Amino acid sequence: MCTLTYIPTGKNTFFWTQNRDESPLRTSPGLNTEHANYVYPKEPLSGGTWIGMTKNNRVISLLNGAFEQTPYVPSSKRSRGLIVLDFLEFPTPVLEIKNFEHYFEQYDLQDIEPFTMVLYEGGNLVEFRWDKKQRYLKKIDAQKPYIWSSATLYSNDAKTLRQSWFEDYLKQQKSHTQETILHFHQNAGIGDKKNDLIMDRGMVKTVSITNIAKTENALKMEYYDLVNGGTNAFEYLVIS
Repeated sequence: MCTLTYIPTGKNTFFWTQNRDESPLRTSPGLNTEHANYVYPKEPLSGGTWIGMTKNNRVISLLNGAFEQTPYVPSSKRSRGLIVLDFLEFPTPVLEIKNFEHYFEQYDLQDIEPFTMVLYEGGNLVEFRWDKKQRYLKKIDAQKPYIWSSATLYSNDAKTLRQSWFEDYLKQQKSHTQETILHFHQNAGIGDKKNDLIMDRGMVKTVSITNIAKTENALKMEYYDLVNGGTNAFEYLVIS
């Protein structure tokens, strides 16, 4: 759940791409389309996910960790990946002013490990962090590009370096396509397997890349399984 980029291409259009760094034993077999209103790559152990989209223009990603690297403490509470499903299932626009602050503030996070969630809906982009003590909710500019890296796997120095790679990519590209963004997610780095965007630390490695393309009339998710080599795609027709 470990590297996410958001790149706007218009007023209500963007590319949203996430590399998942995890044990290869936890590789998703592909996109789960059994729900009528949303789709996501299903995590095989918890049944949750790290990224999903709905037919109503909602996109959500979750990364482990909030701000700093902290030791993992096993919890009896629900998996963080199941939180994403709850937010995908929320029946009304979650980012309407009357809804999103209340829903985030009331959601039960007791004993849940730290995470960072990024949520888009209806032209709004929100970053929500939980550090196991406090909730941090921030609306951010949906017309600017961003990169997030998991705080559990990457030090502040590594995150700063990755930010510099992203800024270099943005300077070099006059326009953005799915191909150029996937190339960045597959190749950015300096040959350091521990911290490049495609990383490999033995028990933990980049197991998949998921790309969501939002156009004026469609929301399309493509899932690339880097362990088994499969690719899945699913598209909703939407109104911006």
